[in-house]
Amino acid sequence: MTKRQMVVERLQMLVDLCYNTIPDETDNCLFHEHMIDAEKLLDQARDKERWVELYPDERAVVMSNANRIWKIRNKIKKGELPKDYLSDMADVIESYIKQGQKINAIKLYRKKHDCTLREAKDYIDGVEMDLKNRGIM
Repeated sequence: MTKRQMVVERLQMLVDLCYNTIPDETDNCLFHEHMIDAEKLLDQARDKERWVELYPDERAVVMSNANRIWKIRNKIKKGELPKDYLSDMADVIESYIKQGQKINAIKLYRKKHDCTLREAKDYIDGVEMDLKNRGIM
């Protein structure tokens, strides 16, 4: 088994965990952020050409993001967090960014995801870029 195959297997475990721990219904979204992120990570690892082109530190970011989601989803599975944990966070983060309160968005993301400042900033920068690409900002 190659390293990439091992990563694909583990990311599939993450996707399965996300599907098993998402809320039954949410008022503000059809697909939970973790489910979307886990699927993206899995797609990235499954694509052999894309995976080979990633620098080692970019691969590490994929695995680090997977670990962050894994920790939270396992806490939900064990009943330590409610199933709807984080369900409205994306809307709040987008609102902070639109209001120019990027630091508050980073603080909220760090608090909810138990991640490093760098991970939170990278995520918030990505959301901001997405908002700009969609013409919302």
